[in-house]
Amino acid sequence: MAKIQLINARPLSPRGINDATVTPPYGLAYIAARLEREGHTVQILDCRILGIPAEKVIEHFAFEPDLLGLSVNIINHSGAVKTAGLLKQRYPHVPIVFGGPYASSLPEDILQKHGEIDAVVVGEGEDTMAELARQVGADGIFAGIEGLCFRNGHGVERSPPRALAKHIDDIPSPAYHLLPPLRVYKSRSRSFPVGHVLTSRGCPSRCSFCNRNIFGTTWRSHSAERVLAEVEHLVKRYGIRQLDILDDNFTLDNQRAKQILEGIIRRGLKLDINLQNGIRVDRTDDEMLGLMKRAGVFKVAFGVESADPHVQRRAHKVVDLERARKLTATARSLGIVTHGFFIIGLPGDTPETMERTLRYAIEMNPHYANFSVCIPFPGTEIYEEIKQNGHFLKDVDNGVEAGYYSGRVYYELPGMDPSDSVAYFKKMYRAFYLRPTKLADMFRTVRSWREVKWMTEVWLEIIGLK
Repeated sequence: MAKIQLINARPLSPRGINDATVTPPYGLAYIAARLEREGHTVQILDCRILGIPAEKVIEHFAFEPDLLGLSVNIINHSGAVKTAGLLKQRYPHVPIVFGGPYASSLPEDILQKHGEIDAVVVGEGEDTMAELARQVGADGIFAGIEGLCFRNGHGVERSPPRALAKHIDDIPSPAYHLLPPLRVYKSRSRSFPVGHVLTSRGCPSRCSFCNRNIFGTTWRSHSAERVLAEVEHLVKRYGIRQLDILDDNFTLDNQRAKQILEGIIRRGLKLDINLQNGIRVDRTDDEMLGLMKRAGVFKVAFGVESADPHVQRRAHKVVDLERARKLTATARSLGIVTHGFFIIGLPGDTPETMERTLRYAIEMNPHYANFSVCIPFPGTEIYEEIKQNGHFLKDVDNGVEAGYYSGRVYYELPGMDPSDSVAYFKKMYRAFYLRPTKLADMFRTVRSWREVKWMTEVWLEIIGLK
């Protein structure tokens, strides 16, 4: 059996990434559970939440590894590359494998630029890493494994893609016991400690700004019974009092969502529930919001992105603005904290379209509004459009250090002035929040000192007072 070290690398010098909300690296936890089921020894090192720099990573290893896997996104890419270089110096004969959304988008490019990286897992990683672990120590360790991009001695080779897992209930629950204590992670905490679950994978929508290279466009869900068993495990084993649901599409199957919520009520779990990533306007109604409230949901978000019809169509995210406004009002009337998600600088945005979005956000009147600057992630339709018709103001093929809330603009397309997006990023936050009525409205949602702490951290980062 192999000894496998899984690492969530620490970003080098990030800003604008909302450090007040940091969730566990569940991709690694799912992979670790799969590997442990086959008898391998696994350690997860979450360098981001533990604040471990690349130079100190090896000091925290519990064993000499046979295989090294690093989870890579656009923000921690540079940190992961630095970590991989130091690991290769210490363990020159141990395979170093990258995975995650960013690595899956540019696997050949990453291998060509960084000789210290031996392979990239493309897409879902559980089965691919399990096969790699079985072949540790063999000649040609990467041969015959689907879902890989790797060095073959003569160059870079890409194997056939791996099919998405059809029955995700067959995937073991995340290895929570290998993660740092839940208390070190951060989110808006009405109750504490907070547990997290991912109840489905994939998204059938075609939003031009979204990367779907890991879970694909086919929506697959855990059964309600599997989800409830996992939540009950978190309650009994880890004592969680709040549940953050991390799905992108929790309500895509309304019946399943209702079964989960009704099961939480029936089992008397008494949790405060945060729908962290929001719910789709077209897959929610007043009845669902009422059930959410009874189950313990205290926070929901609606993704609007833009209030301009042309920008919506271009982004393939057409939202019924009146429905979003009414759902927000219903949620507020039920005592649920509401967030609105908006993106600044989408293709087609102008001062007029962004002003329309700002006016709508104020009219929609969620308790909170998240205005983020569009980042053209590799693997997205926007990224390809810029390559063909525009130009990048900053190279995103080598990772970026600034996130959604930095106010930085990464590209220019015909008819767009990047300075407009920068100006509206600042204007939207000031216009939405710096109103006495809004400040009072926002503070009335607070029920715990941890919520005060979270809100203060978010505010300081976004306004730039840090």
